[in-house]
Order: sequence, then C-alpha cells, then structure tokens
Amino acid sequence: MEKQIHGFVGQTATCLKCGKVFEPIRKKQRFCCPACRVAYNNDRKASGIHLAPRVFSQLQDIADGQGVPIDAMANVMLARVLNPDGKPLEDSEIYGTKT
Repeated sequence: MEKQIHGFVGQTATCLKCGKVFEPIRKKQRFCCPACRVAYNNDRKASGIHLAPRVFSQLQDIADGQGVPIDAMANVMLARVLNPDGKPLEDSEIYGTKT
C-alpha cells in the first residue's frame, strides 16, 4: 500500500525564500520546495550572517527595501545595539561619513 502524504488540513505557511503560500507537509516546514530551502541556506552561508531563519528573512527584507547589502544592514543594526556607551550611534559614526 502506497503511503499518502497529506498537509495539515486548513493550515498554510509562507516560504521563507520565495514568499509563496503553501500547505506544509510537516509541522515545522518553512520552505515550499527543496530548491527554495537550498537557495535560502546558500544565501545565508554566502552572507556570513548566522541568525534564526525568520530573523534573517526579516533583515533581508529590510536590507532589500533600503537597497543595501544584508551584511551592511546587519553591521548597522549591531553597531546601534552594541555601542558601549549606550547611546545610539549617528549614521556618520557607523558609515564614517559626514551628514
């Protein structure tokens, strides 16, 4: 007897790579297909940034929206959070430019 695979009836998920809405086969499935999973993981490895997938996806969306590389966006965000004196840094201090 052939095993039938059924998604979680009535549940949908959004692919972290392409944004397609799909019916997951497994409870924690985050990608619509293996190609999207592989491409997403390759993008993460290439960026050198290792964050939780949903955080990485949100950061990528912000970086894309502002037209900057994700590693630059991550550096800016970390600089603002990790500034030793507790004050937010100005863009000129982060980017080394005068505003």
